[in-house]
Amino acid sequence: MALVTPAATAALYTTLAATAVSVHGQMQQAKNARRVASNNAAVARLRAADAIARGGQAEVKRRREIHQLLGAQTAAAGASGAQVESGSVLRLADDVVALGELDVLTIRNNAQREAQGLRTQAQAFLFEGAGRSQEATFGALGSAFTGASTAFQMWKFAPGGRKPPPPPEEPPKEGT
Repeated sequence: MALVTPAATAALYTTLAATAVSVHGQMQQAKNARRVASNNAAVARLRAADAIARGGQAEVKRRREIHQLLGAQTAAAGASGAQVESGSVLRLADDVVALGELDVLTIRNNAQREAQGLRTQAQAFLFEGAGRSQEATFGALGSAFTGASTAFQMWKFAPGGRKPPPPPEEPPKEGT
């Protein structure tokens, strides 16, 4: 059997090198997909915590506004000579407090819903990153197998090397 030519050897090594570079690049894509997903999830979790904090601040502000409204109504009723500790003035104050507390609960609920949406988004980022990472890893495996197969075929059938087997003969046709 004759020696494999230098050109065939160079082509073989080039194929192996290209395969290695491709596999490395795809593995880097997998690693980067995980990093990006992790960072996006961390940001979403921080935004969720911020939503809860902003909700707490809004609750405090609304309660302060309710107390100011009660004070203004009580002062106005007292200045007009009305009994502020009984009757319709007291019922009005109770209504203001009840409606104000409903506002506070709505603010809290909205903040919690926003935070839950952001926590869900964080989890979705992680799932997406895992999927992209897995996709890139399988791509790397496919490239490795394709490159190895191509290199083997180049080595096996290189000029001066082994020749491919002849195609199978056709069976004789009937009636001839």
